Amino acid sequence: MAPENTRQTPNLYEAFEPNHELLAAAGRGDWARLELLLSKQDDAAACEVVVHIEEPVDVQVEASTAVTPAEAATVARDSVLHVVASRGDGDEFLRSATVIHGKASHLLQSRNSNGDTPLHCATRAGCGKMVTHLVALARKADNGDVGDDEKVKTMLRMQNEQGETVLHEAVRLGNKDMVDRLMSEDPQLARARPADGASPLYLAVSLEHDDIARQLYEKDQALSYSGPDGRNALHVAALKGKDRSSRSTPLHFAASWGEHEVISLLLAADLSSAYQPDIDGSFPIHVAAFANKVKAVSVLLKDREDSAELRDANGRTFLDVAVLEESQSVVTYACKLQSRKFASSVMNMQDKDGNTALHLAVRMGNLWIFNPLMKNREVMLNLRNNMGQTPLDLSWTMIPAGGTFSVPTVSQYMAPSIL
Repeated sequence: MAPENTRQTPNLYEAFEPNHELLAAAGRGDWARLELLLSKQDDAAACEVVVHIEEPVDVQVEASTAVTPAEAATVARDSVLHVVASRGDGDEFLRSATVIHGKASHLLQSRNSNGDTPLHCATRAGCGKMVTHLVALARKADNGDVGDDEKVKTMLRMQNEQGETVLHEAVRLGNKDMVDRLMSEDPQLARARPADGASPLYLAVSLEHDDIARQLYEKDQALSYSGPDGRNALHVAALKGKDRSSRSTPLHFAASWGEHEVISLLLAADLSSAYQPDIDGSFPIHVAAFANKVKAVSVLLKDREDSAELRDANGRTFLDVAVLEESQSVVTYACKLQSRKFASSVMNMQDKDGNTALHLAVRMGNLWIFNPLMKNREVMLNLRNNMGQTPLDLSWTMIPAGGTFSVPTVSQYMAPSIL
């Protein structure tokens, strides 16, 4: 039995009866009816709920609050603006939002029982026009002039009971346009750090919205990686990889995005992670080369020159991968700086088919990839692959019958060097 001096405070919203007529008008976007009903509400006295809390020492505390029908249109404490914002972004709803804002501008930052603002509801419903409209209303000053952008940022960064902003809703929806729209309004929105929840990046990675995760990172490289229970986005990426039996590590994930600072931190914590392959035999340096992340390659090679000699399941080095993926920056970097970064033998390593990086460059027919290799004196021109072909032999076999394209140009580059 509870102590006699304990009393449960009544829910003030339970004591309030929602205005069903107002709710119906909001639900169908009847802006004219909303304007009429809200005007009548302005003329009427606010509903006042008085709560008496009896204390054992005969001290009576009186608390009062005013709750209007516009502020609590539903049992979930949605305001009329919440209702309008979640219904759609047709002209009737946009105009209804304008009418409501004109009568009660504070409803833009009102919260329902879940802590959601009208902007949360509009974003969750995928109503892009409504999101833009609510942001415009927030920016509008009381005198009708353009207001301070800080008002917009304040609204965008409001968190619900789960600690989530509107950006979380856009990420969960998988809507890249919405993410772009919100990040354009507040470039630092992805830095929001819930007390013990998922950052937008963590959420994107965990939901396998990899394109959105990359989009967030490209918008703000100082964004939050945080997740629940001390985890972060790199952890969930690694766990997700294990679920697919790919054996990817956080270092693979960081290398794919070129996050050189994160790479340095991960290597400092576990140097052996640079030598851990995934299911395809690809090491972090292969992943960085695949994504054309020069800085990541540089960090992975620093004080670990032997990383350049690591081969994937096809016997290919990071240079081979860079050539095949036409990662021009990585190829150029490797050719210009190899003498200071790794052994010259790397330039001539042969894969399972006996092809060197130069063989692969000839096959790709890309002069921007081919030229740096040809200019490097360490590259051997006469090595033969398993088919007995030198790079020059291969170039001649790839000339289309009756055609002249970039491949013959490769042959023209090579012939004088051989002769």
